[in-house]
Amino acid sequence: MVIGSAVTSEAFSFLSPVIVMTPKSGLPTASFTARSISQENCSFTPGPYTFNFYWDTTKNNPFWTVTGINCDTKTSKVDTGPSPSFVPPPGQNKVGNHYVIANAIDATGNFGGTGTGTYTIVWGKPYVTVTPTSGTPPTQFTIHGKYVWPGGCPSFRSAPQITFKFYWYKVLSSKLPLWSSSASSCNGGVVDAGTSPPLQPPSPLNYVSTFVIQVVALDSAGGAFGSIYGASYTNTTLYKVVAAPPPSPGASAPPPCGQPGTAPCPSPTPTSCAAPSAALPPASPGGKDAVVLFALAVIGALPIGGLAMVFSPGLWTRRSQWARLIALLGLSLLLLTAAGCTWNPNQRAEASPTQSEPSPSASPSTSC
Repeated sequence: MVIGSAVTSEAFSFLSPVIVMTPKSGLPTASFTARSISQENCSFTPGPYTFNFYWDTTKNNPFWTVTGINCDTKTSKVDTGPSPSFVPPPGQNKVGNHYVIANAIDATGNFGGTGTGTYTIVWGKPYVTVTPTSGTPPTQFTIHGKYVWPGGCPSFRSAPQITFKFYWYKVLSSKLPLWSSSASSCNGGVVDAGTSPPLQPPSPLNYVSTFVIQVVALDSAGGAFGSIYGASYTNTTLYKVVAAPPPSPGASAPPPCGQPGTAPCPSPTPTSCAAPSAALPPASPGGKDAVVLFALAVIGALPIGGLAMVFSPGLWTRRSQWARLIALLGLSLLLLTAAGCTWNPNQRAEASPTQSEPSPSASPSTSC
């Protein structure tokens, strides 16, 4: 009974195939080969086996069937070898991961094991960059577009022409065209659209906000490039419109006054004069009468001084009253000069180089 059980178990041993694709990825129109390899104990899995290979699901018809595969006792492997080149069928060649499934059938027609491998369909993608990424409404910027293929340039019989169209929008319903360019030459996996001429945020979408710059890749017929394979044919980047900074203080000198279109010039300021008392020699009660009389004659105020003496007869004998007379003379001098200038009380009289003694010959003057 034990031996019978072992024989039965051996007869129904399953393979553990590993599915290998070469290459592991490619364009929707590219071909690849598939292979099933499994490490086995040939005593339990001698074969022969039949393998059916399916694309994505076993509901499809097998794209390859191979028969008479035995276990190799030298390598202890069940190996189908590579399949013929296979191109994914139209409608089942969208960009992304796909599966290759291999089912093994033993000599009695029973299921003998299954394996699954992954194959990736790839396509290019457009990109757009902007320099600088922000600025005021009048600020200029440039955009650069390109289409990048993964794994290098595709092996088309003739390089497809790609038309790049660039748009500016806040929402998709208000797109404005910015620039367009066409290219077909691929270098290093890149189809380069080049750099645009200097551009500005288009009106009316040039207010302070963040906007979208979009690139759309079109084929020679005007359709979305690669959309038949579910590939991305558009991409975006952002640009920020900012407010202009306020003008810095003192950035420009005001225009001169009195010119056409400018404010009138202010009226000239009256000339200031020194206090009249500063032009007089200092009063000295102990000085000689001749000195005082001479000073009065020089300033032309002797008649006024005479009147003061007539009406004040005690002044000739009281030297202490000379100060009052000098004050009266100063007042008369102020009245005489008031019509010609104004006296600025904040202006100091300039002192003479030496102030030790009053100079008898100094003549009073104003600073008018």
